[in-house]
Amino acid sequence: MPNKKSLTERVSERFSEFKEKYSPKLKNAVFDARVRFAYLQESLKGIAQKVNKENIGKLTLISLTAPVVAITYSVPSLASESINVKDYTQPYNFPAIVQMYLKPLDELDQFEKEFIDLLQILPEDKQKDYAKEVYKNQSLTQKLLEKIKQEQIAEKPVTIDDKIDKITQKPKNPVDIYAVIANGTDDKDQRGGPMVAAISFYKLFKDVGVDDDNITLFLYHPNHKDFKDTKKYKKMMEYYKPSLISILLPSDQSKVEIDYENRKVTKTNFLKAISEIPSDSNDLIYIIVSSHGTKDGKIRFPDGYVNTRDIKTSIKSIDKYGRVLILKDTCNAAKSLEQLKGTDNYIAIAACAEDDTAALGEVPLLLVEFFNKYPNISTKKLVDKVPEKNPDRVPVLFYSDKNLIDEPFIPKGYSLK
Repeated sequence: MPNKKSLTERVSERFSEFKEKYSPKLKNAVFDARVRFAYLQESLKGIAQKVNKENIGKLTLISLTAPVVAITYSVPSLASESINVKDYTQPYNFPAIVQMYLKPLDELDQFEKEFIDLLQILPEDKQKDYAKEVYKNQSLTQKLLEKIKQEQIAEKPVTIDDKIDKITQKPKNPVDIYAVIANGTDDKDQRGGPMVAAISFYKLFKDVGVDDDNITLFLYHPNHKDFKDTKKYKKMMEYYKPSLISILLPSDQSKVEIDYENRKVTKTNFLKAISEIPSDSNDLIYIIVSSHGTKDGKIRFPDGYVNTRDIKTSIKSIDKYGRVLILKDTCNAAKSLEQLKGTDNYIAIAACAEDDTAALGEVPLLLVEFFNKYPNISTKKLVDKVPEKNPDRVPVLFYSDKNLIDEPFIPKGYSLK
């Protein structure tokens, strides 16, 4: 029986087959890749003895990806292939705010890829800090790359088990939505518009899969038994198609879980509900309010008025959040919303300009209608749709960062039923 040839001899023999078929640069790359793969296989044999049955599937996954890894590191043209930051970060399950901060990187070079690979190992609070630096500079600096490398040295060394788990793990912290929805008035001359608007947004959040535990609904309706008793609903029945009404509103009010009703709808309870939202840095918050508005921008509640600074203070009481969106459906809605400056990661939608009147309930209903038509639409495009259908209704946008309004109004992880 002839002597078994060594690994290098076997690979060298096979390499000769490529001489006529490939360019010299690619020949060397392929040869190097085959050698790397062979040694990876030998290394995995040693690891296999330490892997229990539970990790066999994980080890198989690494074995299957090893050829790709070897070739990628061997062929410079493949290793440096352009890739968008959104596509590159997708497997890492970064919080929404971190993904937003990384947007300036756009098409990644090898140093930016290295930065992201190091970033994904860090705890969420540090991920946010490093990503925010990228956003502030609108690029990755050499200083920041060196800083994160030093961070890795200080962190606990990553073991083979850590790497296996990282490949196969599911998202540990999905994006949660929290909503506080309120109508602060129910005057007969309003035809029940604020009440209908509040219920419509409640239905929207339920339709995309938000749990009732994450929705706080304030419903003030002393002049109406339920939303079907309002002039607004009866007008909708007259002019809207049944299919659209079924999108905008539930079949009846018994399907609505109300947290605070009539006398319990107070400005104190409303502001407290905002400040006690148990979100984290990966979560999105929606504050929807429809009511009378004063000329100086205050929002009427049964027991008084809520101003922008009250809302800002309540938001700042929240421990952590990824983004907060406020919809103010009142007359003079844009008035005083500039006072939100200094609030982190906020978007505010005013139903009308600061010296204009609002047909209460109309803008919220249009937003819900267009979202159902275009579920992945950005906040900016959603708001722009309103005057396309009704030129008399022109909402005004306020925000802490322009990139926020280009993100989906509802994150893609949530979908309409």
